[in-house]
Order: sequence, then structure tokens, then C-alpha cells
Amino acid sequence: MAEKARLPKKLTYRRLLLIDPDGAKSEMARLIAKSGWEFEAVSPKKDRIAPKLLRNKDVILVNARLAGLLPRLWKKKALRQTPILAFYKGEISEHPDWLGSVDDYIKLPLPRKELVRRIQAATARAERHTDAHILDFGSRVLEQILAAAHSGRSDFEVLQFAAAELVKMYPSSRCTILLVDQKKNRAVVVAETKSDRELNIPLNLKNYPEIRKVIETRKPLAIADVQRHPLMREMKKILAAKAVYSLLLVPVFYQKELIGIIFLRAVEAKYDYRPADIRFARLVSDSLALALKNLRLARLAVEESREKEQAISRAKYSGAVSRRLEKLFEYASDGLIIINDKGETTGVNLNFLRLSGFERRELIGKTIDGLLELDKPKEENIIDWLNKRQRGGSTNLLLKTKQGEKKYVAAHIELLPGARKEYLVSVHDITEEHKLSLELKQTKEFLEGLIANSMEAIIAADMNGKIILFNQAAERLTGYKAEEVLNRKNIVDLYTSGTARDIMKKLRSPFYGGPGKLETTHNVLVGKNGEEIPINMSAAMVYDSEGKPIATMGLYQDLRPRIEIEKRLRQAQERLLESRRKEAVMALAGAAAHELNQPLTSIIGYAEILQRAEAQLREKLAISDRVIAPVKNAIKVIADQAQRMAEVIKKLGDLTEFETTDYTGKQKILDLDQSGRLEKNLERALALVGESILLIDPELVILEAFGQAERLFGEKPAGKSLSRYLEGVNYTLGVKLLDEARTKASAQHELDLRPAGGRSRRVLMRAEKADEKTMLAVFYDVEQLAAMQSQLKELTAFREQLFQTMPLPLIVMDADGRITHISREAERLFGYSLEEVKGKPPAMVFDNFEPNMFVAYLRKVRQEEISEGTLAAKDKSGRKFEIYYFFGTMRAPTGEIIGYLAFMVDLSEKHLLEQALKEKTTILEAIQKNTAILVQASDWQEALIAMLNELRKLLEFDVAMVIPSEQTERGFYFLSYYPTTGEKHFQEQRAFEQSERALFWLTNPEVRYFEDLSKISHARYARAPGDVRDTIGELIDRGIVNFVSIPLKFQDEVIGRIFFGHHQP
Repeated sequence: MAEKARLPKKLTYRRLLLIDPDGAKSEMARLIAKSGWEFEAVSPKKDRIAPKLLRNKDVILVNARLAGLLPRLWKKKALRQTPILAFYKGEISEHPDWLGSVDDYIKLPLPRKELVRRIQAATARAERHTDAHILDFGSRVLEQILAAAHSGRSDFEVLQFAAAELVKMYPSSRCTILLVDQKKNRAVVVAETKSDRELNIPLNLKNYPEIRKVIETRKPLAIADVQRHPLMREMKKILAAKAVYSLLLVPVFYQKELIGIIFLRAVEAKYDYRPADIRFARLVSDSLALALKNLRLARLAVEESREKEQAISRAKYSGAVSRRLEKLFEYASDGLIIINDKGETTGVNLNFLRLSGFERRELIGKTIDGLLELDKPKEENIIDWLNKRQRGGSTNLLLKTKQGEKKYVAAHIELLPGARKEYLVSVHDITEEHKLSLELKQTKEFLEGLIANSMEAIIAADMNGKIILFNQAAERLTGYKAEEVLNRKNIVDLYTSGTARDIMKKLRSPFYGGPGKLETTHNVLVGKNGEEIPINMSAAMVYDSEGKPIATMGLYQDLRPRIEIEKRLRQAQERLLESRRKEAVMALAGAAAHELNQPLTSIIGYAEILQRAEAQLREKLAISDRVIAPVKNAIKVIADQAQRMAEVIKKLGDLTEFETTDYTGKQKILDLDQSGRLEKNLERALALVGESILLIDPELVILEAFGQAERLFGEKPAGKSLSRYLEGVNYTLGVKLLDEARTKASAQHELDLRPAGGRSRRVLMRAEKADEKTMLAVFYDVEQLAAMQSQLKELTAFREQLFQTMPLPLIVMDADGRITHISREAERLFGYSLEEVKGKPPAMVFDNFEPNMFVAYLRKVRQEEISEGTLAAKDKSGRKFEIYYFFGTMRAPTGEIIGYLAFMVDLSEKHLLEQALKEKTTILEAIQKNTAILVQASDWQEALIAMLNELRKLLEFDVAMVIPSEQTERGFYFLSYYPTTGEKHFQEQRAFEQSERALFWLTNPEVRYFEDLSKISHARYARAPGDVRDTIGELIDRGIVNFVSIPLKFQDEVIGRIFFGHHQP
């Protein structure tokens, strides 16, 4: 059995066949594997080996233990002279028998390098001797073909013999000889190795691009691999099905005329035709030229003889046919008349005479003007009209009879062949049919006008549901134009799920108006915008003459105006009742306030009198406090409660709206404190909610909408059906959630929402029970949340990268002065990590820090926007040093201060101060602007380009690219920006099967630098995906020399890369 040994492709140089009893486990197999060659190991049985294993092998290595196999292999050496190497272990005789059957022999063990050298030497010798062997073998074949050509054999036998000899020279091939006629652009198969008889098979050259190429160029054509050659691109599948691998076509010339082609096809394995093969094939073509020319002349002679015999036969037959045609003309069932180009009648038949009432002598030689007229008046006469017609055709004419009657006739006109220009006109009386056609046309126009102008929507469909009638009322009802639905849409598309099937069941049932009829019933249509339209409908089946149903027709009445009127009436009635109830309550409250106010005033007055009397009695009668205390307390209670009643009465008088609250038992009383406030507060609160909240009635009509509903739904959804925004399975799922919420606390699920006039959006719907009748539905925009999270992640990563790569100490603080970020340079300068200082004031980095002074300083910065100066600082080890600082504010788009930026310069290096101050100022401005961009950004692409423009003030670059590591179906998205021209491109970088390799490269945490793009090795460039190669090529064309690649990190995770390219090194 054959065993394949898989090796790295990059080391595959030769195709080796190893014949060894031990197969792939032998010592030689291990030695070959170390050399990096592809090989096939075979363990033969009984010194036999399948011939197919010897094909397409560069070297054959045979264990000398199989010496009996070597002579057979030597005899089977093909034209390529594949070298055979025998190997052995131990000692052998001085001249073994198999020595003459091998090209070289090898003694094991052997160093790997020596084995490589010996195999390469053997193959080199084989290459040098192959051409000589081909010509030597071919000369013997050519001698036999020439001998056959002079042996008295027929031309076909010579061609057939040559094809067979070529197949012997090229085993596993087929040979076909073609006869070519260049003038007629035709090729015919005359000989083939698989057939013993002469052939005459014409070929359609559209399916043989290789033959067309040879005819066009008049040169031989060799194709080693038909699956890869561009000429055979359209024929790959056909050739693969026929197991054709390689082709060789050689033209055959006779006195410079291309008369044939020798066509060789390798059918079992690929064959790389060498120049020697082509030279030999041309010699064969020259030797066959005479035989092919004679064969063509013989065929031409036979064809001319056949044509003469056919001409004689046609002439004999023509006389008999002519007499028969005269009878057919005379007695034809239609009226026939022959007219010349002058409009004169040259012949008529009996039926035309009967139809017109004229005698033959009255028509022959007379013009047809006045006899035949056009049914529709035209400026030209019938004779001019006939002469303008270059080809035949049918039309309707008027025939004027001898009695003066005009008959409608259907006329067919044909221009007769021949030198004389004559017309044959065939006429058939259609007067009655014409009258019936006019009546039918009038009836049809009347019915069409009746249907088109009907106030009721009328829709008809065939039995497959295809809409065939759609009147103007149906257009107004559904929103579709007739041309959008006729023969394009199915009637099922206009109904909700399952409704069309239910209507057909009712139409076939005897219980809804009888079979084939449907009495008026309520139903729902689905409009073009997805709106569910309530309707009253009736329907009927349309039957043909045999009683077979051929269509269905429905009449639809729009119930929306009626429902809207009923809804408004119901709402008006409810508002009226509520208004009356409120008026009654208000009137009662006003009356009660008025009636209670008078006695209450008296009570309050008397209470005040009693309070003064109590004081006078205590002074005049000297009554002790213990005795007078109960009276004093009673008077105080009366005064307090009276005052409380006065406040209640005042509220009653000011009452414009009210709410109730529980009292004792099931009774409710007016809540005077909350009346009028709750509704206003609730409306204001709901308007600020970030979600979309709907209040839905049992009929799935949206009663109220709050929060972000108008933005999410694209309109104000109040008063519209929920089905307007949920389609198909999403509508079913939404109804199911509402049903579940009626029995459970709540239910939620993700589904697709279709806003008015917008694209579908993914939302999370949560349903809750509001009261016994209404339901509460809350919608969260899942797409927007995911997009915001993705953009926030990318922008945050960009910000983190900025802080980590900035070459200066930078501290970011929130609005309260607490540290939120510090750059890597700040960590190095002060010795603290971000985790140690985050959320704290900068007390640990400033010497003699006082919180109150720091707060006052922040207040000053808020007023002046920016502050600078020198300050004493200290690091984690306690080292004190002087710094120069810049302190600025960060503001939101609303103008509100959201934080502070501070960066420092270590003044201990004063010789760098002047340059540092200039650089740091520029960096601070860029950071402030980039931070403001991050805060205000709504589009991450525009934000990145704005930030790159700011970075260019600090870092020179001619192109920048940002590639997130998030994969698409075919690769990755990337943003490229050329600041000098302002070009920006956002496109997909396709990687296909190399996506994993590209993702590994994108998430590499190391910084990469390419000094010269044009010097990227060919191997690395060739392994890159197609789009990456194109991108590199475009950069080189634009003059980009070097390139630096920096990873983008978010919380220590690499989520993409940013690239900067330069024209100069």
C-alpha cells in the first residue's frame, strides 16, 4: 500500500517515489524526510508496481532487495527518462545483475547532504538526455509513419496509423486529427485513436478556444495545466469532467495553407510538453500534410457530386410541385390576390372572386386602389403603403365588393421571391368578428371604468394568489400603486399572517354565504407602510365556462374614518362626563367653602374673646394655674382647630383640579395637598427618562407615549396601533410578552422595531401590567447602546494611548480637584502609579499642600481659564525639587467645567527649560483640544481625524491609519488619513482565510518600525492577504518610505493599532 509522507511545502523541490519493503518507516524514508523533499513510499508485492505510481515522478529510489523489479522499471522509463537509483546496505557482488537497470546506486548509511547531491546529479543528467531521447524515439515513430504513407494505404489509414503511433510515444494520451477550413472557420474530426472508421464530426469552435488560438496564430500551442491556463478559463469544468490535464496542438500546412491540426490530450496525468516534443510533432504534421490534403480534396469531390445530384432531383421535383401549387392557389380556403409594385392585380383565386363578387377578367391588370382600403384612414394610399413594407405582415383592410358593400378582412401580406417585385395578399372575411370585437371592447371599457372609479376598493387575484386587478380605491386604501402589485405581489402580502388562508376556507364553506361567496365580515389589511387597516370585506370566486374557479375578487371598505369618529365620540363623552363631575366637585367645594367660612369666622372670633377673658379672669380673681389650665387648653384647641379648618376652606376655594385618597374602609376623600401637582410632576419626570415608555390598551392601541418614544419610533406613536412598528414574528413576540405580563410581574425579550420611515432597529422590550385594562411597554435601543459602548471603548483606548505615550508629566483632575489620570512621565517624575493617586487631591506631589488654598486656587483657575508658575514639588522618596507648571480647565459643550489639566517641567534641568516650555505648551494645547474632542465627539471617525490633526503639531507624519481589532465577516475595517491632501478613507481590509494571522499581528503589544517599505522581503509580501498587498503597494506609490506601528490599549487589552508613515527616513 502507498503511504503519503507530509512535509513542509517550503522544502519541497522534487517528487520522489520510494520503493522499499519497509515503506515510509525505512531508513531511506527518514533520510529523505530530513532532506525536505516530497515523496511517496510504496511497499510492492511480488515485484510488481502499478504504472500510475510512476507518473509525474522526478526520481525513483528502489531498495536493491527488490532487484527483480529493476529491469521492469527500466523498460517502463517514459520520455522524461526518470532516473532510477538503487540503494543497498552491507556488501554486494562486484557486478550485480541489476547494475545495468539503474542510473546510480547508493550505499547506506549515507550523509543527508550526500544523498541530496546524488539525487540532484541524477536528475540533472536526466534533463540533459531527455531531448535527445525524445528525438531518438520520435525518429523511429516518424520512419514508421513515412513508411505507411508510401505503402499504398488510403489517406485515412495513414492518418489513423499516425495517431496510433503518437499515442504509443505519449502513453496515457489521446490523439485527434482535425480537417480545417479557414475560409468557413470550420473544423471537422477525421481521425481519432478511439475509432477505427473515418469520421466526419463538425466542431463548434465556440467551445474550443485552443483550436481558435491555433487557427488565429498559425503556431503550435502547448498547455501543461488546463486548469490554470487563462485561455481555458471557461472550459475548466468540462475538461475536469473528461479528465483532460494537458494539451498539445500542432497546425498542419500544405503550401502555406492551414489545412489541419494534430491534437494531443494527456488524460491521466499532467504532461509538460518540451520544445523537443513540439519539434517532433511539427515533423509529423509535415509528413501528414499530403494525406490530409488528399482527404480534403476527396471529400470536396464527393460533396460536389452530391450537390449536382440534388440539383437535378430538385429540378424534376420543381415541375411537379409547380403544378400542384397552382391548384393549391386556386382552391385555397382564403381569398388570394397577387399584386405587382404598381398596384396592378396579376392573379386571383376562386375564393377571392366569391368574396368580392367580381369576375376574373374584371380584376386582372386593374389596380387595387378602390378595391382594398386601409381600415384606418391615412394620408398615403394602399399602393404606396404596400411598397414601403420591406417584409411581410398582417393587418386589417376594407374590401369593397362589386355591389358596393364594404367588408372587414384580415389580410396577410408576403413579398414573393424573384426578380419581379410582387406581393401575395391573403384575405379572410372578419366582418362579424369585427362587430363582436367592437361590442366586447365597449363592454370591457365600461366595466374597467366602473371598477376603476368605484368608491369601494376592489382587488382580484388568480388561484395562485398573484394580484391581477387593483383599482384606484385599493391604491388609496393600501398606499400601493397598481404597477407595484399587479403580477408582482401575492394577495397573502396584503393580509396579516394566516388571514388569506382563513378567507379561502370561508369562501369554500357553505356557512358564510354559500360556496364561492363570503358575506360582509370584519378583517384587517396591511398597508404599504406596515399599518394594519381595519376593513369590512366581501368576496367571491370567479368561475370559467366549465365551472372551474380561476380567480377570487374582494371588495373592501375602509373602517378607519368610522373608527376614528367613534373613538373621538367616546373620548368626547368621557371628557364631558369627567368635566361635569369636576364641575360638580368644584361647585360643591366652592359652596362648602362659602357656607363654612361664615360660622368659622364666628368660631375664630369667639375663641379669641375667650382667650382674652381667660387672661382677665386669672388676673382679677387670682385663680391658680392648676384650676384655670383645663379651660385654657380647651380654648387653645378650639382656636387651633378653627385655624386648621380655615386653611382647609382656603384650599377648597383655590381648588381647580383634584385627587382622592383613601379614608376609612372603602371610602375616598379629596387629597387637597396633592391635587393638581402629581400629574404635572409625573409628566415632567417621564419626559426626562432615557427609555421609550408606551401605555397600551387591550386592542393594542398606544394610548400615551413618554420618554424618548418620539425619537425611537420616528413619530408620535400615541393613537396608533402597535402593529405599525412590529412586523411578523416580532409582532407575535410583542403580543406574547404583553400576555405574559398580565399574569406575571413583567416579561422582556429582544426584537426588531421598525420606526416610521426608518430602518429596522434592535430593541429590548419589557412589558408590565399598568392596571386591569392597560399595559406598560418599555423599549431600550440596544443598537444605540452597543454602538455607543463600542465608540466609547475605541476613544477611551485612544485616550489611554495618548496618556501613556506623551513625553511630559501630565495630571488630569475632575471638577473637584481629584486626580483621574496621570501620564507615564508623571509616574516616572513623582514615583507614584495611577492606582496610588487616583481619586485623591494632589497633596502627595505638592510640598506644603493645604486643601483650603488649593480650593481657592481652583476657583481662580475657573475664572482665568489657565494659570502658570513655579511650585515646590516632592516625589515618593521625599526628594524635593522645583517645577514649572501649566494649569488649565476642561469644559463640556454646555460650558460647564468638567475637570482640569496640569503638566509640569522639572526645573532642575534648567538648560532644557526654554525648549521644553515651548514643546510642552504646544503639547498641552494639543492635549486640551484632543480631550475636548473626546468629550464632545458624536462620530468616532471625525473625532479620530480631528485628534490626528492635533497630533500632527507634535509628530510629523504624511499618512496615519487606525485599525480596530474587531473582525468583520471578511477581515477588518480601517481608517486612513492623508493630512496634506485631507483625504480620508474608511473601508474594509479583507483577509479571508488569513484573518486569524492578521488578528494576531493587530493585537501584538509591541511597537513595530519599518525603515524602508520598498525593502520588505518578497516572501513576507507574498504571504500577506491581497488587500494588505494592495495597501502596501499604494503607500509605496505615494512615496511613503518608513512606517511605525503602535498598539492601541484599553485596560491593558490591545484593541487595534495606529500607524504613522513618512516620506523621509
